Formats: sequence, structure tokens, C-alpha cells
Amino acid sequence: LRKQAALAATQGGYHLHFGRAEQAVAAFERQRELYHRVGAELGEYIALGNVGSAQLDAGDLNAAVDSLQRSVDGLRRINAPYGWEHRVGKLAIARAWRGDAADILPLAREAFDFLRSSGRSFTPVMAAAMQYAHRGDLKRAILLAGHAGIVLDRDSSPCRVDREMLQWLRKRATAVHPESTVAEWWHAGECMTDAQVIGFAFEGASPPEVAPT
Repeated sequence: LRKQAALAATQGGYHLHFGRAEQAVAAFERQRELYHRVGAELGEYIALGNVGSAQLDAGDLNAAVDSLQRSVDGLRRINAPYGWEHRVGKLAIARAWRGDAADILPLAREAFDFLRSSGRSFTPVMAAAMQYAHRGDLKRAILLAGHAGIVLDRDSSPCRVDREMLQWLRKRATAVHPESTVAEWWHAGECMTDAQVIGFAFEGASPPEVAPT
């Protein structure tokens, strides 16, 4: 059963890579069910997080938030040694993409602290960017999105929805500010360090001044 679960996980990742989100959801559901049958709670909750990630890529935000929340809650309950950090990041971005009014920055910061060393911090940074955009702080959002875009460019297997989020955010900003201004903010964000990101994404620091180009 464990080998079948591993195979289902591989199939789910394969479908996601080729943009077949619904088939990925089905494969990860099989993974979850197989781990449930063998009584492996850690594997079951990790698989549930995989389901949520695939639902996010499919655009089913309510289902994604539900699956990811249950995954994170379960992993915390069993004090999982690994796996929760990616699911926390996905939960933060799913809730931000949905436009939840609740503060998701603590979730995003928790994921960022664990993912930054691996170079996979797109999800928590973009979650923060989207929450600031929903709050009307578009300069801060675009600076963060610029940094997130650089991180995403280094990812060998980005999710389909990641590019959509970047495009959505840029379109939202250019509806309010001149395109040249948004481009300046975006470029400044591309040049930011992780320390700068932490400061004004999670600690309330003022965004850096951007000189006109």
C-alpha cells in the first residue's frame, strides 16, 4: 500500500507538471486514501496537502483552503517532523488568492522562515503581496511581487496558477497607477534582498524609495 501511495503521488506530480489539475487531484486523493488504509497519519496529511495544492491549481479555492487547513491542522496535531512548511505556505496563498479578510501574514512568515533557505519562498512572499493588494497597499504588493517573480524564475516546476497570480496583481496595480510606475516598483522588487522582504512584508517597515527611471 505504501508503494501504491508513492506511485499515486508521482502520478499527481506528473499531472500537475503538464497542467492537468483535475487528474492531479484524483491521484493525490488516491495517495491519501492508501495512506489512510495503512494507518500512516503523516502520509495521509501530507497527501491531503497535495490534494489542496492541486485544487488550488485547478482554481477551486474553497476546496483548496479546506484541504490545506485540514492538512496543516493534522500535521501540527501529530507534531510532524516535516511536510507542514510547504502546506502552510500553500494555505497562506490560497487564502490570500481567495481574498480572505483575516490576517494571513503570520502564516506566510512562518512558511517563509523555513522555505527561504531552499530558494522556494515564492508562495509565502506572494501570499503577503496579494493580501497587501486586497488591502489597497499596491506599492508594497508590487515590490513583493517583483521579488517573488525572481524566485519563481528559479523554480524548475512552477504551478500554473503562480503566473496567473503575478499577472492578476500587475493588472490590478496598473488599473490604479501608471504602467511606468508599476514597472519601476516591480524592478525595484526584483533587486530586493531577503532581509528587505522580511522587513516590509512581515515587520511593518516602509517600502524603499524608488528612483524614477
